[in-house]
Amino acid sequence: DLLATVTESESDPLSLQARLRSASLRAMVLSSTGRYEEGLALFDQTLELAQKLGRSTRIVQNYSTLPLRDLFLLEEARRRTEDALVGSELLSGFTMPRASAMADLVQTALMQGDITTAENTWRIQWEDSINTKGWARWLVGIRLAAAKAELGLLTGRSEDAVEWARKAIELSIPVRRVKYEIVGRTLLGQALVALGKSGEALPELRLAVDQADGLGSPPQRWQAQASLARALYAAEGAFAAASTVIQDVAAGPSAELRSLPAGRADPKHSWGLTKARQ
Repeated sequence: DLLATVTESESDPLSLQARLRSASLRAMVLSSTGRYEEGLALFDQTLELAQKLGRSTRIVQNYSTLPLRDLFLLEEARRRTEDALVGSELLSGFTMPRASAMADLVQTALMQGDITTAENTWRIQWEDSINTKGWARWLVGIRLAAAKAELGLLTGRSEDAVEWARKAIELSIPVRRVKYEIVGRTLLGQALVALGKSGEALPELRLAVDQADGLGSPPQRWQAQASLARALYAAEGAFAAASTVIQDVAAGPSAELRSLPAGRADPKHSWGLTKARQ
């Protein structure tokens, strides 16, 4: 029980904060493997407990936006991010929570189609990344590189998207962040297809699908598969292969969405299935 475990350490502030963060990380792991109902419930419980104990909720809120974005619950994800950013400009010393929240805001704004906010926030955080202090400063750089590639795709700058997707891959490999290597390869494949280079895109996307299957994260798998399907469809004579991949993508997310409690799933978005089917 989270309450019992945490309150045992209430007299030790460092231990208390560590236990709250541990609960958040456990919720992230549950969500990343598709166990969204359990992950979201644990996030909500941890946030409530942190508030009751008078502890900062900034880091827990940052973590909790990941499954919300996966489920396209973008208004709530953005609300939590913006709450986490309130007063963060005054932080000194350990500034990783602000940097993470800024990267979260870029991602959520991109998903909402709010290009202006995404571009402005990206520029501010990219310039400030050199000053970020935290245990995984490199992670912010990887996320921002991937976001810049997506910005290129959304604004018709496919050459820029190729450049930044490759940068995301290059930054991910030395630190073994397979998730963002997959993201980079998926974006690279999409950009190459947009440039009419489906033949070059297919090896990248096939590798992204293989890596995503190994990682076991549903959103990574479905996004990589959907991009591969579109690349196969664009390649001459690959319609049957594209159809097979599309059917796999379409069959996957429905069970996860059905497993969520009432009010959690947003049927209007359905994991990008409309784009995949197109």
